[in-house]
Amino acid sequence: MTDYKEKNFSFIRVHPIKTWGRGDLTKSRKKWGLSGNVAHDLRFIKAPNASSKRKALNLIICAKTDWKPLPATKKNLKKIGIKNSEFLMEIAIEMIAEKGIVVQENHVKAAMLMAAISPEYLRDGNLDNKLNPEKSRKLVEGTTAYLKKKYGFRLLMMVYHGDEQTPIFRRMSCL
Repeated sequence: MTDYKEKNFSFIRVHPIKTWGRGDLTKSRKKWGLSGNVAHDLRFIKAPNASSKRKALNLIICAKTDWKPLPATKKNLKKIGIKNSEFLMEIAIEMIAEKGIVVQENHVKAAMLMAAISPEYLRDGNLDNKLNPEKSRKLVEGTTAYLKKKYGFRLLMMVYHGDEQTPIFRRMSCL
């Protein structure tokens, strides 16, 4: 068997978002708007790559959670005032207006960043293992600290997708 340490990796992908609303959810993510991305991230719409059995492992981290991880259940989202996927769009529009920036239709409105780590690492070298809770916790804490430091007030929301085969972090920031 290959030593799993050789398979450890991480990557970050940044995607510009040019539409405020949902966008065309039947097309590739490149056509999704900010609200469409939020709907996917918070599982307001079905995510084919996610397991409904592990949905309780998803976390939301944002100003509404005091920047602490909160399970992204419907009950918790409602408790912190998130009723639909438009909430982030409203915050971003308000932030941009406060800065006096005029955003034209073809401008990038926000950026979506996806950070992932190798599934072998989170499963102690064997994909048949369950996720290592300590490594998952450190991933959440470390990613949160790094992104808050790097993006400051422009960071709007982070979501940890524990319901996917390879848990990922997604964050939205206003440019």
